[in-house]
Amino acid sequence: MTTIGVAGLWHLGVVYASAFAELGNDVIAFDPATNVIEDLISVKLPVFEPGLEDLILKHIKSGRLKFTSEVGEMSKADLLIITFDTPVNDYDEADVEFVFDQFKKIAPHVQKDAQVLIASQLPVGSGDKISEILSEFGGLDRVSIQPENLRLGKALDTFFRPDRIIVGTSDGKQNSLLQETLGSLEVPIIWMHRRSAEMTKHALNAFLATSITFMGEISELCERFDADASEVEVGLKSEKRIGSYAYLSPGLGFAGGTLARDVKYLMEMQRSVPRPSSVLKSLLESNHHNNNWIARTINQIHPVKNGLNVCFWGVSYVENTNTLRRSEIYSLMEDLISNGANISFVENFVLSEEINPMMREFRDLESSLEGIDVLVVSKKLENLFAESPHISIANRNNLKILDPARILLRWEPMLIENSSYFTVGKGI
Repeated sequence: MTTIGVAGLWHLGVVYASAFAELGNDVIAFDPATNVIEDLISVKLPVFEPGLEDLILKHIKSGRLKFTSEVGEMSKADLLIITFDTPVNDYDEADVEFVFDQFKKIAPHVQKDAQVLIASQLPVGSGDKISEILSEFGGLDRVSIQPENLRLGKALDTFFRPDRIIVGTSDGKQNSLLQETLGSLEVPIIWMHRRSAEMTKHALNAFLATSITFMGEISELCERFDADASEVEVGLKSEKRIGSYAYLSPGLGFAGGTLARDVKYLMEMQRSVPRPSSVLKSLLESNHHNNNWIARTINQIHPVKNGLNVCFWGVSYVENTNTLRRSEIYSLMEDLISNGANISFVENFVLSEEINPMMREFRDLESSLEGIDVLVVSKKLENLFAESPHISIANRNNLKILDPARILLRWEPMLIENSSYFTVGKGI
């Protein structure tokens, strides 16, 4: 049995700590903030994740999971996993020094033969920096990289059922402790050099960001030239060289900083490579334009915002979470209020951040529709639909419906023919 230390307890760290306990390890989960530890011991999560609360309760009771703010507890770990959330500012620029500074406080307490695995999102070369800090306290180079692939709202599922696991080591070879610990997931482990693993994370997120942004541009052309982006999506995904799981669904662009952070990392590296133009450089600007689809459409159908009643179904950053995390939807809601609109919303969960008191919250879908001029559907909210199986959106007098990702069509397919229904990429 491996004793695992997990350092840094926001979304990534809490998921890793509870999941590795579920795999049969003894886990010591550390964060320097005592209020964070107090909340976790009381099972108050930093962000909602389906199944996570039950898993934490299970392993606090089993004794496999311990939360602590005592950095000295990290000396008991055979494997230390760095999971600090890398802060990102409003320009998608990451504060990587924050993670290094946190590790400098932990490094004196790491056993000389313990392995260190970095899961935090950091730029290429960060593994070398962590190794350099650790070398001051003796031992060989024992720092590895695991580019995590957790998704908010689906984190436990993606942890326990990954397509594969990528691990980068200093020499590119298999590490026996990591093989034993990660091998219990029974999926292929791809071993590579440390910097290659770091670059893989950047490249994957940049590729996903490019796919989302590309489809946003195609969708806009569909609207202009009387095509349907959903039909184009089927055509694209039927191509074997692209595939059915490609990020090519019409909808809004990406948000929250995760993908944009890696695009920024690559753009920074690209400054050292002379070239006449760059896809990466234009990516964020195009994505910003795609994310403005709702605002542009509201401007088109209701140029005057004063007194306009707009309800948003879904506010959080992503499905099945209770955090805003720089939600593009919430920013739009704030802008509409500043222009005189009346804003209301419905959400699956109580949001973890404080909401503008001028925004009215409804707990059910039916009552949220009373007296509104525009309905914006940005999340599936499937549990709320299950509670209101007979709700109908169509044929409500003067109601304009903005459904960028075509969520409502699952319940009312004929909405697509309604002239008051607006969605990304519908030109037909």
